[in-house]
Amino acid sequence: MRRIPILLGIVVTILALGSVQSANATPITFGNVASGQANAFPFSGIYQNGFGGTRYQQVYEGDVFGVGEFVLNSISFYGANSTAGGNANGTYMMSLSTTSSAVNGLSTNFATNVGADSQVFFSATLPPYPGAGLMTFVLPTAFHFNPANGNLLLDAQISGVSNNSSASYVSQNATFGAMSSRMVNGTAAGTTSFGLVTSFDATPAATPVPEPSTFALLGGGLIAAVRQRRRKHGV
Repeated sequence: MRRIPILLGIVVTILALGSVQSANATPITFGNVASGQANAFPFSGIYQNGFGGTRYQQVYEGDVFGVGEFVLNSISFYGANSTAGGNANGTYMMSLSTTSSAVNGLSTNFATNVGADSQVFFSATLPPYPGAGLMTFVLPTAFHFNPANGNLLLDAQISGVSNNSSASYVSQNATFGAMSSRMVNGTAAGTTSFGLVTSFDATPAATPVPEPSTFALLGGGLIAAVRQRRRKHGV
């Protein structure tokens, strides 16, 4: 008889666990903020006006995130406390996508680097230069990224810049190794192991749980098994 409440207790526990989905936000940073160097690409006016840059891409090694699907809620860049003016005053259209391009393997044909799941998260004039602080973009719609499908790509398309500011952000200048790299255009240079130190607010996607009907069937099966056992023993 003691087995019956034990089995019923198991059923209740399973049903309770079925409603629990926990996920903790994890800041994932590419590069070293303390030892990084300053770089004016791509958020300064001189990138377009001085070097003719109209597009910037940076690829981030997917394995750095870990295993499983992640929900990206924001992306941040670190101001290098530049005193040479603010951000560029043009329009920046920025997106994230999953790319098959490797770190240090971005094509000069920018379009071929962009993944099919490309999602625009910003299209406007940049916010004020943060000095030594962060320039953070909160994604209006979270981006779902699974490292098993490729690497993460940041794509920025730039237009209408009229100022010549040289506001810099903390970067790894040829020191990123296999963690991240960029692609630039115009007369700008520096691609292999170059890129902005970047932080993502990444939340592991909640593990899917069975539908309530599945748990109901499981619970019903256990109860039926208890009843069958009682009949067998004449209880």
